[in-house]
Amino acid sequence: TFRLEAILNIGREYALFLPGALPTVTLLVRVPFGRHAWTMQLRHLPRHKSGARSTVANPGRPMPQYDPPLHNHPPPSYFPETTADIPTCEIDKSIPDPTSSTLTREEAQMLGFLDQQAKMEKSVCRRWEDAMWQPGALSPSTDCKAPSVCQEFQTARLFLSHLGFLWDDTSKGSSSDGQPLMALDQNQPGFYAALEALDNISSRTNDTVFIFYVKEGQSTAAEILGNVASSRNVHPQFLEFLRSLGWPVDVGMHTGWTGHVSTSWRVTSGDFNIADLPADHGGSLYSGHHQVLYWSDVLSEVVFVVPSPKSLPKDVLSGEVTLRPKADSCSERTSTIVGPSDDAGSTTPLEVNAGEKARAMSLNLDAGEGVTRPARSRPARSTHVTSAEVKVLVVWLESFEDALSFPLGDLLPATNTGQESLCGRGSERDVFVIFVHALQSGLFRIKVQNRGTKTTQALPLVDGMVVSRRVLGVLIRQTAINLCRRRRLEAEMCPPPHVRRRMKIQEIANKFQVHQMQPQLYQQLFKNTH
Repeated sequence: TFRLEAILNIGREYALFLPGALPTVTLLVRVPFGRHAWTMQLRHLPRHKSGARSTVANPGRPMPQYDPPLHNHPPPSYFPETTADIPTCEIDKSIPDPTSSTLTREEAQMLGFLDQQAKMEKSVCRRWEDAMWQPGALSPSTDCKAPSVCQEFQTARLFLSHLGFLWDDTSKGSSSDGQPLMALDQNQPGFYAALEALDNISSRTNDTVFIFYVKEGQSTAAEILGNVASSRNVHPQFLEFLRSLGWPVDVGMHTGWTGHVSTSWRVTSGDFNIADLPADHGGSLYSGHHQVLYWSDVLSEVVFVVPSPKSLPKDVLSGEVTLRPKADSCSERTSTIVGPSDDAGSTTPLEVNAGEKARAMSLNLDAGEGVTRPARSRPARSTHVTSAEVKVLVVWLESFEDALSFPLGDLLPATNTGQESLCGRGSERDVFVIFVHALQSGLFRIKVQNRGTKTTQALPLVDGMVVSRRVLGVLIRQTAINLCRRRRLEAEMCPPPHVRRRMKIQEIANKFQVHQMQPQLYQQLFKNTH
């Protein structure tokens, strides 16, 4: 570790007598802002000039030109020249003359040493001059030659010394006294488990936005989820809007956030067949079973999911869970809220007729080729949770009046990310809904509603705004990011990802450090293992 903020694993590669080999080092770096694998080479020339070779193998020394210089040593002057013209008086003799010939014993001894050294130097110079005039004095055997090129390197020493990581103060006894480098005991039990726990902490925040399409007059979850099955059921600009939110990534091969903890930060399937993807869809391709829309920067990851009928959990499909009453919509503020609550016993659930339930779920029964992911109904515990849970929904409306009857409670089971078990019960999460309605003028009307215990607004979109087609996707994406970021700042127990990673690195360093002196550390680090 370096200063309790980075864990370095240096893989030393020795270049042994290989023509043109360069010192190479492989690094596994774990820092608060991520984990990286780097390979570095020491180059004295740029890469495009690496093939250039010197035309002169040994240029040798220049021809001697023995022209003895003229040495002029004027006598030293202790006073300005004008003082010699000033007539002396008696008071001038009160201060001893520094050039007096009277010397003490120490001064005489020092002058003797100087004379002896001067005579010895003159003798050496005289012998060198005599040797230079001898025949064969400048033969190639006595000429200076360049040393041979080094073929073996200790790359760990080169890397640490060039970047200033080595501590040259030998007075520091142990690593706890300020030494920046310390060794970790990898043989201690739990070391690799701690590294895996550190790698499981994401370096960026992860958020999920769910997108729904509501046709005119629709008010049931089954009808809304079935709209995205075909492009004939959605507005042509809806697919263009989806493509402006992010780029599609395959869930099984993507190593970042995918919208659900069961498939995030790992490669679950290595083979990807494009023939398995539906050719005609209205956005259901991005439901999270095959692909999602992904956008990221250096600080955050955002996934846009378009739920389909296959996104509902199995218990909802089989009728084991009673759907919420239609009064539980965005427009009505009743005492019944989404998810279980403390006074759930006083709330009477809506009894749905079996025939109506079968008819409402007929779209899902027709699409029987897909299998619902079990992780949607059984969220697994993950250490990647870095956000205060907030549901962000984007609803595309063909009729603006349908926002009053939007069945929010019935659609929430299709917005499972696997993080609900870590963030509390469903009733404790807030839901932020952005309604988008296409006007005849080509512009889009925005309606923003917040359902939850706190009233939250996030720019740049506000309620009642009208935006253009070009900036619609960018503004919605930035609004969702700002909203989730604001909720994380308001949460008490939600530190930023880099703070959580730094605390974990410090915990690993304090638990697995090897208490040893600095010489033993360097001996273990730079010992020859080949």
